[in-house]
Amino acid sequence: MGGMRNGMGGMRNRGGSAFVIRSGDTRLAVRCDAQETMRACVDAALTLFDRVQARATAAKPDASAPPAANQ
Repeated sequence: MGGMRNGMGGMRNRGGSAFVIRSGDTRLAVRCDAQETMRACVDAALTLFDRVQARATAAKPDASAPPAANQ
């Protein structure tokens, strides 16, 4: 896997878990501390990912709403 030799791109494996979460245009690469459980790391990453997605969704204009009239 060429550029993915050391885990996730240029990151070197220092004993912690690593993973990528992707949904639509949102992508989150995570490197966990070696002392942290995988479960705690995943839970924290998913909380952050949900917040990022919620902000991205709130920032997009509603495509089903009629355009504002110029007055």
